[in-house]
Amino acid sequence: MLILDKSSSSKYELEFSNKYQFRNLSFELVSCIDIEFDKYLDTAALIKIFQNDNIFIGWFFKYTDELNVYSNKIYEISLTDC
Repeated sequence: MLILDKSSSSKYELEFSNKYQFRNLSFELVSCIDIEFDKYLDTAALIKIFQNDNIFIGWFFKYTDELNVYSNKIYEISLTDC
């Protein structure tokens, strides 16, 4: 995963296979699959994100990142591989 800290304009690349703690965010990789669309392949990861009392569960896409629906005021998260 690639995390952009918008408050400091810093990028962090995380590699994890199960769980990972980054500052006040906890990530849990639930599933990773390759998806075939009409003309290309994409990689998708189902990820749980815990922040304080909030829990987000959703899909992150490597190439079609416009489908990523996670929203955070401080962090922007992108899938690089899984």
